[in-house]
Amino acid sequence: MSEPRPVILDAGPCLAFCAAGKQRILHDTLTLVGDLMAPTTVDDEIRHKARSDPRFARALSNWIGLVDSNRVELLPDEQTKALAAAVSRIDGTPFAERMRQGKNLGELMVIAHALVLREDEGRDVIVLIDDGAGARIASRWGLKVMNTEGVLMSAIRHRFITDKATMRKTYNLLRAFDDGLVHIDQTRLLEASLWSGSAR
Repeated sequence: MSEPRPVILDAGPCLAFCAAGKQRILHDTLTLVGDLMAPTTVDDEIRHKARSDPRFARALSNWIGLVDSNRVELLPDEQTKALAAAVSRIDGTPFAERMRQGKNLGELMVIAHALVLREDEGRDVIVLIDDGAGARIASRWGLKVMNTEGVLMSAIRHRFITDKATMRKTYNLLRAFDDGLVHIDQTRLLEASLWSGSAR
């Protein structure tokens, strides 16, 4: 029997779902795909943002609840030969130097861990990244990428969200914590094909 598929989480979607109080949708939807994981850098980013920005204060306890209950496994960002090689390949910067640069570090570590799990352990990996640039980098390395819209589409299919009114409310809540999310009318989330057989 093959090992469960890792789903490696970036900070942006986790912050939004946890700040909106919708972490159960994130968890329940993605655990149907595989085992949830996050680099320790992402964990640090979420905790720092939640503690330093009152807008995200609610995210802290909700995120800690996922981690402390082992529903999200933390991946150590300590230097190993494989992880250092992955970081250098992706970013062109030596590991120790790159770890001192905060910009986009969480996304980089998501992608680096995914490459290590795929190439060194033969795992089938998905990364959850909303940021467009980060998603494009992950795709260039041949990784399967999921985003918030994909999570919500899966939530509809599995009936974790059962009507369009609830979807609108949920999406608008998430959008309040993620400035990069487009208006719901620019997504596929209200398409009739998604809601066939569901209450509208």
